[in-house]
Amino acid sequence: MIEASLRPCRGGPRLEISGELDISAHDYVRDCLNACSALSETIEVDLSRVTFIDVGGLRPFADAARAGRTLVLVSASMAVADCLSGTRLQTLFQRPMT
Repeated sequence: MIEASLRPCRGGPRLEISGELDISAHDYVRDCLNACSALSETIEVDLSRVTFIDVGGLRPFADAARAGRTLVLVSASMAVADCLSGTRLQTLFQRPMT
């Protein structure tokens, strides 16, 4: 099961996702990213409560980045970090400015 919430933050909307991110979550995550995009070109993404992710789960983020959205990864679970590292897709996300 996947859950997402959207909240306003200093750098733009923050999308917080929890649960399992795979191809079955694609449309839901895409719709969430599109809702964020209506508010700002920059989207903060918190994936700290994602318990599973595969390449299919990364697809909506890749599509958003390709469409010109700036995705800022503010937090990631070990599952997300491992998937990004294993696929070498870390460049989909910018790191937050400190």
